[in-house]
Amino acid sequence: MRLQITASSFFDAGHRMFPAPEVGYDRWHGHRYDVSVTAETTQWSDLPLDDFRKGLQDLLGYYDHRVLTWTGDPDAGKFTGARILDDQPTMETIARDAAQRAQVWLSGCGVRLVSLRLSSQPDAYVEVFP
Repeated sequence: MRLQITASSFFDAGHRMFPAPEVGYDRWHGHRYDVSVTAETTQWSDLPLDDFRKGLQDLLGYYDHRVLTWTGDPDAGKFTGARILDDQPTMETIARDAAQRAQVWLSGCGVRLVSLRLSSQPDAYVEVFP
């Protein structure tokens, strides 16, 4: 029997788009990012619920109250503790990065990542299925 569990939380971070696709996106601003992680196993004793929640908090702590930027932004190195991504810090890029980190965390617990959902908007989200 397969078992799936989902835990949700959030983090707050700042970013900008550079170069910006539209006027206004080039200004530094912040978002609250809502994140849900769904994992699957055959036995939940592999990852008890409290450990799952703590792991999610640890994962999101990597991004929380940080500047999210990318290698193509000339200001990328100006912020202590900035998280520098490989591409523009869009919801898609951040979700892919977080999903890769979630896979490492969960596989170390013997659990499979099913999906990671991330949103900074009330009406849209990105979901990554590794």
